[in-house]
Amino acid sequence: MSSSDKHNNKSLNHAQHPFSQFMNSMDRLFTDKRPGKGILQSLDHFFGSSATARGFQTELSENEAGYMIVAAIPGVKKEQINIELLPQAVTISIQHQETAEQINQNQGLFHRHHSSGVTSRTIRLARPIDDQKIRASHKDGVLRLFLPKKKGNQIRIEDS
Repeated sequence: MSSSDKHNNKSLNHAQHPFSQFMNSMDRLFTDKRPGKGILQSLDHFFGSSATARGFQTELSENEAGYMIVAAIPGVKKEQINIELLPQAVTISIQHQETAEQINQNQGLFHRHHSSGVTSRTIRLARPIDDQKIRASHKDGVLRLFLPKKKGNQIRIEDS
């Protein structure tokens, strides 16, 4: 195949798919990892890059005595945690703040980025819990909650 045939074939291919070049450009826009960052990486940075900004993992286990909730929240201080108790649910909220500064003395640029927000998870429980006996601990980026089940009153059935 001569070089003129290749050029004509290439022109024909673009004519058959007029949006192919546009789609390739869009793909590069969303996946480009050059120093300028792609748009998705920029959005992640803008809306928060910490794990708590995107959510946190929780595990729920149950036995006869109650429920155990374990939440992985690395880098979060005890003061940032709020736990709200409902009759058959618990909500764990994390207040997060992030400040980043960039200084480029060669170009005389200074950039400061500040973001804050709240991330929360609500865990629903099958039975009511005894709010007087709840225990919570936070150590090494792990929050543990023990929520004892509320015991109902037994009703004695009488013979008629």
